[in-house]
Amino acid sequence: MTAQDADAPQSMTPEAFDAIVGDIYRAAVGVTGWQQALDQVAAALNAWNVHLMGLDLSTGVMLFSHEGGSPPPQGTLDYIKEWHRVDPRANLVLSNPSGRWYHCHEHFDEDFVASSPFYRDFLIPYGMRYTSGARFDLPDGVCVVFSASRGVGKQPYNDAERMILQRLGEHVRQAFALRVAVGAVHNTALAGHMVLHKLQYPVFVLDRQCAIVFRNEAAERLVSRGVVYVEGGRLRLRGKHEDAAFTAASKSAMVSAECSPESRPAQSQQRLVRCHEGFDGSALIHLAAIPPAQAMGAFGSSAVTIATVFQARQCIRIDPFAVSQAYGLTPAEARVAVGIAENKTVKALARQYHVEISTLRTQLHRVFEKIGVQRQSELAQVLSSNPVLCGGGVLENGHS
Repeated sequence: MTAQDADAPQSMTPEAFDAIVGDIYRAAVGVTGWQQALDQVAAALNAWNVHLMGLDLSTGVMLFSHEGGSPPPQGTLDYIKEWHRVDPRANLVLSNPSGRWYHCHEHFDEDFVASSPFYRDFLIPYGMRYTSGARFDLPDGVCVVFSASRGVGKQPYNDAERMILQRLGEHVRQAFALRVAVGAVHNTALAGHMVLHKLQYPVFVLDRQCAIVFRNEAAERLVSRGVVYVEGGRLRLRGKHEDAAFTAASKSAMVSAECSPESRPAQSQQRLVRCHEGFDGSALIHLAAIPPAQAMGAFGSSAVTIATVFQARQCIRIDPFAVSQAYGLTPAEARVAVGIAENKTVKALARQYHVEISTLRTQLHRVFEKIGVQRQSELAQVLSSNPVLCGGGVLENGHS
């Protein structure tokens, strides 16, 4: 602790600041996890999300990703798989010198945000709006990005809060310098697997031969209950024809991903398999093949297929994430589709999400095209009659 740290602004007591700093250093050397420290930062600064990400600047590989606050893991997964490629904030943080902070609202005005697919179709629908962040360069080409974001409807960070972030950022830099000194920066689980651990849905990561290289806790429960099984390291379904369809779809998605992946849209690398046998009702398996370069190497150095299982459940609400995966919708389109299925009007949805009616109508038109319907009543019928699309998903502004 320095004398300057002891004079932390009144919005955070010196005791609270000390506690967070202590947790940062303990997490950096592996004594504790990052969740407690980042949750404390989020609570103290009224942040929607506090993010700590490591990048190998020479390869672009994401080394780790830790988050605090209330970001839904579905949003983080979507970001890794697709949306990081059009994130306008990335150029800010990577073009700035090490240690210099950026505040997104100083670079992107409301007109830009309204027209930006990243903000309009992804970030704001998941509940995030304002971001302040900085990068800290370490030896061996490692870069640590530390950022804090405010939710939709909130204000950017004020001067006192920015001072707190800058002081915490300096401790993050020092903590990771210590981590480098003990050789622990690269000794972490794959960043993508860390995100999948947080998902409530069963998720399997498969290699090119369809062998399982990772499964989260929800997927482990599916196997232990005998709903699906593992044979020779491969994921198998109980129904013979369903299993054959699953294997074929996995290989087809992988071939699509490996053939000029940079020029192919992400949707071409996705497949859906419907199944019943072994499940308590119907289920939908969403298969997304991901080349390493497409996801910043977050799932390793080889292409993998992520198999996400959506099971029929009795629920009061349609799951927007399941809808987006089933029909290839953006997060913004998915929340519009769910809103229409819940009998909300276009005018009411535009008011609820603070967007122009013309923008929402455009999104609804794209939903019609992707789902293959022509009227709102048909859309509502398609979604509300499919039990697989019901679950505990992301609600308005990213809260569940």
